[in-house]
Amino acid sequence: MLLLQKTPELESLNVSSCRHLTDRSIHTIIKRLPNLVHLNIAGVRQISQEAIISVLTSSSKLRHLDLFDNKNLTSEGRETVAEIARQRNITLVLKGLTDADVAPENPSAVLELWKSTIT
Repeated sequence: MLLLQKTPELESLNVSSCRHLTDRSIHTIIKRLPNLVHLNIAGVRQISQEAIISVLTSSSKLRHLDLFDNKNLTSEGRETVAEIARQRNITLVLKGLTDADVAPENPSAVLELWKSTIT
């Protein structure tokens, strides 16, 4: 986590499929990176529903959260996360979500859209 102390201006972080990331790690990331706009924690299996909700409510600049393949959200938790994301105008990528206001129907389509804007 020393890297986080040296890069507080970081706006995008991809720690997808990181096996050693925990709730404590997520809280440290949010605390040390106040300018975080994009966070990808897809495939991170040790993060609890409570930590995910904390990310959504504590990160004032967050606009995109990728939770694809997170297995720790209950159906009620998924609804809560989707509602918080909708209220805070955060794009959420979560397997099984179909609400276009929160998540694209096909997350890969976002990549194609992004690719076309930079070429």
